Amino acid sequence: MYICYTINKDQSINQSIKSASFTIISSGYPNCRSAAGKIALIHDLINVSKFDVLFLSETWFTSDTPTSLLRDVAPPGYSALHVVRPTGPGLPARGGGLAAVFHHSVPIHAHPLAANYRPSTFELQLLRVGTTGSLLTILNLYQPQWMSTPSTFCDKLTDIIALLTSECTDDTLVCGDANCPGPDDSFVHVELSEGLDSVGLMQLVTQPTRRLPGAASLLDILAASSVSRVTNVTVSEADFISDHCLQLSAALAVRLPKPVVKYTWRNTRNINTTSFEDDLHKSVIFSQPATDDAYVDQLDSVLTELLDKHAPVHTSRRRPPKISRWLSDEAITAKRLRRRLEQHWHSTGSDVDRVNYRQACHDANRLIDDSRRDHFRC
Repeated sequence: MYICYTINKDQSINQSIKSASFTIISSGYPNCRSAAGKIALIHDLINVSKFDVLFLSETWFTSDTPTSLLRDVAPPGYSALHVVRPTGPGLPARGGGLAAVFHHSVPIHAHPLAANYRPSTFELQLLRVGTTGSLLTILNLYQPQWMSTPSTFCDKLTDIIALLTSECTDDTLVCGDANCPGPDDSFVHVELSEGLDSVGLMQLVTQPTRRLPGAASLLDILAASSVSRVTNVTVSEADFISDHCLQLSAALAVRLPKPVVKYTWRNTRNINTTSFEDDLHKSVIFSQPATDDAYVDQLDSVLTELLDKHAPVHTSRRRPPKISRWLSDEAITAKRLRRRLEQHWHSTGSDVDRVNYRQACHDANRLIDDSRRDHFRC
């Protein structure tokens, strides 16, 4: 399952946001339960969903994880910021870890106050997105149940949010896996809900974000101080990347245009050589040739002028190549089948169709992994 947020540019954004020249950035919030074994799936997810930013929880990256693997989670054209879980005596051997994978056009960086907030009751990645006048502070978090009780976690989280809002004037967005289910599958724990409300944040997720056979619960947070910057929340399948749902959102923040490569060229193949030679013979190169070093400058000037006439300069733009170029035909076919079976399951609600869809997810994910491995082995 995944949660999808989209922006309605004309209806869902208030007038003050419209007039501030905000740009939509598309972002996702999956609990990936070990990113190392799902690099290809993460790349494919970013490509298919056209995410500008992906906030990951439970990457399972630690202080011992090689730098090359930390970088590999970001596809071409993207970078990644990590908060890894420390290793040592008495600490879990796996689990935890947070990351933000973002397009190079998105101004995202570690928050200048990040070093001041290192809670012991949950894992926190403190980030800032945007530029002056449109800054958005993001608290990407993961709260393992063994680290604290819901009450202790909620108290510490609200304390941090209150201190942050007193030190900076940014809008605030809290996201991630809180592991604090509420009395039913449409609510988080009552203390978490009341705590967020006390610091002026609204929880935007009202549907279960984890589904197991016979059970569903809302474990994830997506809470904002300015609800006009995140709108239209829906929940959909995450193709079984983990047992959690995937939260997709579209928040507003100023960012640079997507990078493009500019280049210039002349269509010299279609030059009328007869006309070009005629103009060349009529030029000052023949009628009034310069002497010594000045002749070189004269030749350059005349030839440039003639080329501008017979083969003018064209400027073109080329976007970076798609990041899924390594997908095999079998993987593409499997993805299409997976989507058809998902739609069929949603239309029938049958357990048999759900099993078929789940098997198609496993098959497609395996072929995506195989495609990327084979591509880089060639």
